[in-house]
Amino acid sequence: MTHPLVRTIPETGRKALFMGEHAAYFEGLPEEVGRVRLEKLVEHAVQERFVYRHKWTPGDLLMWDNRCLLHRANTNFDAARFPRVLQRTCLRGTAPI
Repeated sequence: MTHPLVRTIPETGRKALFMGEHAAYFEGLPEEVGRVRLEKLVEHAVQERFVYRHKWTPGDLLMWDNRCLLHRANTNFDAARFPRVLQRTCLRGTAPI
C-alpha cells in the first residue's frame, strides 16, 4: 500500500510525517536511498524533545491520534503483574490531504 510521507491533519492544518516501522521505501527511488532517508527522518522524529513518556497511575486512560505520532510500548514494567489492556477505536473522518 502506498501512503504520502507528509499528511495534513484536516482539523488543525498542521503537517505530520506518516511513517514508522511499516515504511519500507520511497516510490521512484532506489530502495537503499529510501531506507537511508527514512532512517534519518526517524532519527529526527524520535529526538528527546519530541518524546512523551507517560508515567502510569491506576485508572489512567491514554488516547492518541495515529495520524500524527509514532508510538511504542516500553518493556520496563512487569507485564504479569500489570497487564496492558488495549482497545482500538477507529473513527470515521476526513481523508488525509
